[in-house]
Amino acid sequence: MTATERYWYSILFPQWLRSKDVKLYIWKQKLAVVIQLHSLTENSFFPTNLELMLFDEDGNLVQDSVISRYQDNIIQLKRFKVLRDTKIIIKIILNDMFIVENLNIN
Repeated sequence: MTATERYWYSILFPQWLRSKDVKLYIWKQKLAVVIQLHSLTENSFFPTNLELMLFDEDGNLVQDSVISRYQDNIIQLKRFKVLRDTKIIIKIILNDMFIVENLNIN
């Protein structure tokens, strides 16, 4: 263990854990979420212009959509944080067809 690591583990972390942090309750409630869409196999690809979108429970767009390109087999929305029990809507669009998934983040 380096001197820096020893300092962090023996001095800073114990002080932080003993301190009263008013936001600790909120931090424990927040979750980091990553939404990914994978093709069926590694060797199969999405059609070009397949769109992945994220909405809040009221139907408001939360972040810009992600659109597949030539030979993409994974597309991913930007990582985001939400409180537990947040409802989100994922929409996948290709041409005039779409799929909607309502999710509850626990």
